Amino acid sequence: MSRGHAVSNVLIIEGYLASLMPEGPAIEQATLGSQFDVLRFGALAEVPADMLADAAALIVRPGVAFGAEQIRGLHQCKVIVSLGVGYEHIDRGAAREHGIPVCNVPDFGPEEAADTALSMMLHLHRRMGALQARAHSGPLEWDWRVQQPTHRARDSALGIIGLGLIGTSFALKAKAIGYNVSFFDPYVPRGMEKSLGFARVHDMEDLLPTSDIVSIHTPLTDDTRGMVNAAFLDAMKSDGVLLNISRGGLFESLDVLYDHLRRRPDFCVGADVVPEEPPGEHPLLDAWRSNTSWLSGRFFLTPHSAFYSEESVRDLRRFSAETAAWALSGNPPYNVVNR
Repeated sequence: MSRGHAVSNVLIIEGYLASLMPEGPAIEQATLGSQFDVLRFGALAEVPADMLADAAALIVRPGVAFGAEQIRGLHQCKVIVSLGVGYEHIDRGAAREHGIPVCNVPDFGPEEAADTALSMMLHLHRRMGALQARAHSGPLEWDWRVQQPTHRARDSALGIIGLGLIGTSFALKAKAIGYNVSFFDPYVPRGMEKSLGFARVHDMEDLLPTSDIVSIHTPLTDDTRGMVNAAFLDAMKSDGVLLNISRGGLFESLDVLYDHLRRRPDFCVGADVVPEEPPGEHPLLDAWRSNTSWLSGRFFLTPHSAFYSEESVRDLRRFSAETAAWALSGNPPYNVVNR
């Protein structure tokens, strides 16, 4: 492309997932301006090594493993931006060693994610899936007593782990319809609970056994990876509801969910994520797909879509390009996750 002046490349690597930019990187190009060529790739293997070496910035979608080997090949890169909230797919330590800041986009789609958590919670806590399955099976099951007990929101405790943008938005929505909200988050400043009207606990082990619903809104870090294990689940109420719309790696495995759902016939799990995406074969997923009677209405799974609306995707794309453009203009980058 001839423009009469030097043009640098900004590369977008989306991986194998359905593209967020089927029309091409028009939003990104408009945001970054004519001094950059914005080039989109699917698989990382499609990117020529010399193009990686000369790239001024990269935007890498979660799910694309961008490790130390790739980072060593970056010779002109000023910033790597994750095309999303998550950043565990990028080797942040290797990037730091090479002086490359890694940034994420934490401020897109909190409304959509909170709405997803709210609808998932109501579906499970009001036992809508189980009631529908019974009603669908025949006239003899047309009876509200088939799903007892079911409790009102005002008499139910919602415990939130992680009171960031999404956790706060969800908590406020849940509080508005009557749920009694408490939270655990050691990183939230003291006094925040007073301004929001929530109860605060200082130990997660105190939150689990007292909450009818537990909803997790934390990033995936060394501290949180695999936090939902057998001990975590056993600490919850036997008829509790667990929600995870954050990261699949927060689950130790699908095995622990399967074992717990088999042992506790009134326990429910709602998830927008699983440890491996897209998921392979597993007894829990087989039982869910076939609507097996022992699991019917108690396991709710969506395909990592909590963030999605047409508006949030446009925000994500624009915000990621703005983050790259800001750093490429010589400004201190923001939302840095590898300081």
